[in-house]
Amino acid sequence: MKAVYLNRMGITQWQLRNPAVSNAFFQVHLKNAAGKTVGVMTAEIDSAVSIEPQEQLLRKIAEAITVHYDCQRCEQPEFFDEKYQFIIFLGKKIVFDAKKAGQVICANTLSELIHHASMKKTLWTEIKKWRDLFNE
Repeated sequence: MKAVYLNRMGITQWQLRNPAVSNAFFQVHLKNAAGKTVGVMTAEIDSAVSIEPQEQLLRKIAEAITVHYDCQRCEQPEFFDEKYQFIIFLGKKIVFDAKKAGQVICANTLSELIHHASMKKTLWTEIKKWRDLFNE
């Protein structure tokens, strides 16, 4: 009955909105010179921030580790049957099987890294030790 009166007054009923963007991620397969995937980097995309700067930062991080990488956008991260030497997670919405990696590094979202240089430094100290794996 209330809805009828609200409609007559030109007031629409309040409804829950669907999220504008579903879960979205970037996934980067980090490969050595022989083309073997050694590690994976998965990053949650922050829909409140422009996607381009997030992707640029992710690519810069990947290039600092190795020049051999594939970056893809996906709705759900995929971890294949192979075991990785390390997995880097950037974000808070990522679920994975811990048996798939030798070491797991968890860090802030890309948008947080963009706005806080100190967080980038902390992440860099964690990942720079993995660069040597890519020269093999």
